[in-house]
Amino acid sequence: MNGDAARWSITDHLLAVVVDLLAGANWQRGGGKGPKPKPIKRPDPRAEKRRREYVGRLQRLGLLNRGG
Repeated sequence: MNGDAARWSITDHLLAVVVDLLAGANWQRGGGKGPKPKPIKRPDPRAEKRRREYVGRLQRLGLLNRGG
C-alpha cells in the first residue's frame, strides 16, 4: 500500500469505525436532533492508483524524474 492508505493501519480503521458508531449512537440517544453525524473520511485507495498512473505517464513522457 502507498500514499494515504499506507498511513492508516488496521487499528486506525477500527478506531474510525468506533468513533462513527459512537457519534451515531449519541445522536440517536439525543432524539436525532440536528444533522446526522458524518463518518470520518477514510483514505481512498483509488486516488493513490490514479496518482501512480499519472506520475507514470509523466515519467514516460520525460516530464518528471524517476525519483518523484
